[in-house]
Amino acid sequence: MKPLIETQEELLLDYLLHLEKHKTGQRAVYIQLSMLQRHNRRDHHIRLAADTFSQLIKSKKGQLFILKNLDIFFAYRGECHDDVETSIFKLRYLFSEDPFLESKIENLKQPFQRYFNVERDFKNMVYFIRNNTRPAIQNQEKRQKINPPSHQLKCEQDKQLTPQSLGALAQALKNTDLTNMIRSETICGLVGHAVPQILINELFISIETLGETLIPGINLKNRKWLYYHLTEIIDKRMLATLRKSNHLFGKGDICLNLNVSTLLSQEFALFDDKLLASERNTVIVNLQLIDILSNLSEFATAREYAKYRDYRICIDGLTHETLNLINTERLGTDLVKITWSSEGLESAYKNNLSGLFNTMGTPRVILCQCNNKEAIDFGHNFGIGMFQGLYIEKIIAEASMHRALKTTTSGS
Repeated sequence: MKPLIETQEELLLDYLLHLEKHKTGQRAVYIQLSMLQRHNRRDHHIRLAADTFSQLIKSKKGQLFILKNLDIFFAYRGECHDDVETSIFKLRYLFSEDPFLESKIENLKQPFQRYFNVERDFKNMVYFIRNNTRPAIQNQEKRQKINPPSHQLKCEQDKQLTPQSLGALAQALKNTDLTNMIRSETICGLVGHAVPQILINELFISIETLGETLIPGINLKNRKWLYYHLTEIIDKRMLATLRKSNHLFGKGDICLNLNVSTLLSQEFALFDDKLLASERNTVIVNLQLIDILSNLSEFATAREYAKYRDYRICIDGLTHETLNLINTERLGTDLVKITWSSEGLESAYKNNLSGLFNTMGTPRVILCQCNNKEAIDFGHNFGIGMFQGLYIEKIIAEASMHRALKTTTSGS
């Protein structure tokens, strides 16, 4: 019996013979997972990468093959191209810390993903597949030259979050009072040169502080798969802590950073039971875009439950690069967070993002990570009035100090 991996390649060759006769309206994408570091090409990584296309496969709109070198070939109907791009976006995010993507080694000649219009590029596509399904030794040698092992890399790997350290941290969290680890950052309304008006207080637990306190020396963020499970654990512990802090609610809007799965958990139900009906409308649940995209059906259920219970939903994690890919209106949330970057300024004007801002409604948009005045000017140019970031915190602190000095002077 032939190995399963070889069978996949043989099936692909058979499929290409079939595809040659039915090329109209067909597209394909080749994803080079073989270019990633070894620790990002384990079995569960490959399964997760394949699962991002599961909905298209179940609806019989695409066919997927995992090749001998662990690359993925996915053929699909052209009408599904936007869904495929969303899946690719998710994969690029999940592997974003791999040196191949992180250090810009990727280029036009060696991209992470390559799209093909099957009807137009069939011969080039077949040539590309044959060339890339040869033994991956040469690719491995290239990776070793680009990323030579070093003492520093070994030290960093020694301090990675592992299942064992995650289990130890979860156990420690059960007996830890997290009240002092909950941080607050303001989201403000800012018009012209007026003093920012605090609209929302965003509550979160500082992962860095948590790690330094409970398991110092461990980088909690360098393994996305384990880090995600850690955030679920922290979500539930924070909700348990907030249930005992009645003074936080009913005095203005607050925003909680949670996972989609947490909204459907027993811990959130207990938190919900503790709140008065009038307090629920003051709570905004902040969900990360990548978490939403990982399971849209679960998100839809969580969103409807939250709205039924009178909570508001905010999408976090949008950038100037992803605004054109994501239809925020269809996601049906109340607020949208867009991350500011100086590179986004030119791109926004070039791609006419003002139209997108108008479509989603600028009163719903929060521009975050505003660390300088340039970010505020950018927001004002597009009609955005809500901001979050160090620059806003600085203005508030200066205004507060000015009021304190004025009070002291008038009283003397």
